[in-house]
Amino acid sequence: MAEGKAAERICDELRDMIADGRLTGGTRVTEMELAHALRVSRTPVREALAQLQGEGLVSYPKLQLLGLPSSLSEEWGQGFSGH
Repeated sequence: MAEGKAAERICDELRDMIADGRLTGGTRVTEMELAHALRVSRTPVREALAQLQGEGLVSYPKLQLLGLPSSLSEEWGQGFSGH
C-alpha cells in the first residue's frame, strides 16, 4: 500500500517537473536517476512511469529510459497554463 501512495506522489512530482520545465521534451533519464533525485526506490518510480506512459506523457520502453516527446513541453504548458 505504501508503494502505491509513493507512486502517486511521484506521478504528481513528475507531472509538476514537466509542467514547470524541469523535464523538457526530448529529455532522457533513467529510472535510477529519477529514484535518486526523488529519494525513493525504483519500484514506485517504475509504477509512476507506467502511469504517465498510459497518459501519453512519457515514453517508457523496457530499456528503463524515460523519454519525453519533443513536442510535449509546449503542449503541456498550453494545456495547463492555469495549473
